[in-house]
Amino acid sequence: VCIAGAESCTPGTPTAEICNQIDDDCDGIIDEGNVCDTTNPQVIIISPQNITYNTQTILFNFTLNEPGNCMYSLDNGVTNYTMTANPSNTEFNATNSSIADGQYTVRAYCNDIFGNRNDTESVTFIKDTTPPIITCPANIIVECTLPGGQSVNIGTATATDNIDSILSISNNAPSLFNLSQTNVTWLASDNAGNNASCVQTIFVRDTTPPIITCNKSINFTQGQEITLPQPNVSDLCSLNITISNNIPSQFPIGLTKII
Repeated sequence: VCIAGAESCTPGTPTAEICNQIDDDCDGIIDEGNVCDTTNPQVIIISPQNITYNTQTILFNFTLNEPGNCMYSLDNGVTNYTMTANPSNTEFNATNSSIADGQYTVRAYCNDIFGNRNDTESVTFIKDTTPPIITCPANIIVECTLPGGQSVNIGTATATDNIDSILSISNNAPSLFNLSQTNVTWLASDNAGNNASCVQTIFVRDTTPPIITCNKSINFTQGQEITLPQPNVSDLCSLNITISNNIPSQFPIGLTKII
């Protein structure tokens, strides 16, 4: 090996420079090339981020400020996963499709080429690919009591989720229900964007007959021209009421009942 500061190697041959205060490669320079680097590399976790993912595959992407090597762990180093480096050994990628739904903290374990280590960087994320479970209110049959649409208290759907305790629940119910069957779709969404739906049936029926009040009996003589007034009618559900009767074209002498 070379004595510190020597310009030639006597005895021995040049070797790779290491941090030892000796000119190992015989170039007249001691410990060049950052061989005495004791600074830990800087790690940036690009992915995952501190958000909720609803994808099956999670991408892990780290960068270093100098060449080195990185692994990641989801259990504080008990199990470490290898990562693929780019040509300059400064960017590292891996994917994992076997992670179950839940909350995780990913920690980066990275070394530079001099063995300096950084394991202080971590990110907490959530994986949620499971939709909520939603239960619709009971189907409803209601009697029509107003013309132009019926107001109905349809109740509220309930929903649960494997991750989130607070869910968004919505429906497409109209403000007033027409005389017929209406299907109301309820939708539950969790924070990851997973959705579940169910359908509630609202049936508005009209089984109440209208109310009709006939006019008083009319007496008239044979040959007299008469005009019969319309009866008074009303209905809870409809403004369009059809009125008919059995008035003959000519009235015979005597009593005629008009229905």
